[in-house]
Amino acid sequence: MTLGHDLDPIWCVGLRQGNPPLERQWAVGCFNGDSEDSALRETVWTAPDRIRMTTRGGMVHEVTITPGGRPDRSVRVGQNPSRLAPRPP
Repeated sequence: MTLGHDLDPIWCVGLRQGNPPLERQWAVGCFNGDSEDSALRETVWTAPDRIRMTTRGGMVHEVTITPGGRPDRSVRVGQNPSRLAPRPP
């Protein structure tokens, strides 16, 4: 998902589990493109329980998915990316 504020795009990575109406959603990471270095370049599954997100500046953030399907943390990169990030229901 990409959102924008002024001219800065926001990239958000989310995880969904299940199907509506019982679907669950979690934020995995939000990246503010306020600078080239904090913009999201790539997101890949590196293992069945691990997501790697890499910024254009080369910062690497890995998030592990718990056995219950929830991320162990949520990454925020750049200037106030959570301000515009969508919140799961």
